[in-house]
Amino acid sequence: MNQLLQNREYLADQFSYADVAFYMAQFFAARHTVPMTAEQSNLVAWRGRMIGRPAVRTVVTAMAGYLRSEGRAVPELGGRTE
Repeated sequence: MNQLLQNREYLADQFSYADVAFYMAQFFAARHTVPMTAEQSNLVAWRGRMIGRPAVRTVVTAMAGYLRSEGRAVPELGGRTE
């Protein structure tokens, strides 16, 4: 995925369900100790673009708030920690 995003803003060139599905998959993977690192710079940049989208940010920050209220780990949300 990191290589795929080398010359793209989103997975299918345009924002799509593929981005939403993969964002959620990587969010839950990061919760279970499989984080993205600086070595995946294209993925990290993509994650930042994703959390910058108002609809994605609204849903993910609400979910992160719930997880925190239950004492569960929450990964960094694409450069944001809200």
